[in-house]
Amino acid sequence: MDWEELHGFHRMDHYLAQIAAEISRTMVKKPGSVKIEQFLLKFTSKSKSKKKRVPTQAELERYTAASKARWAGIAGLTKKG
Repeated sequence: MDWEELHGFHRMDHYLAQIAAEISRTMVKKPGSVKIEQFLLKFTSKSKSKKKRVPTQAELERYTAASKARWAGIAGLTKKG
């Protein structure tokens, strides 16, 4: 899949934007001012010159442990042992 296929507009996108525009037109003072283009999401790509740094295995393990601890705290789980 290329970028255009993933981020381009498809028929369903325009249909959903039209539905959203019609709903919005029922709630505004000037219905003619609501345009379908206002409801289409705009996608942009980042510059390809900047390469994202890949985390090391140690960093991944630290991030994973922190995430697990955070979710355990939210869920009210405690460590066994």
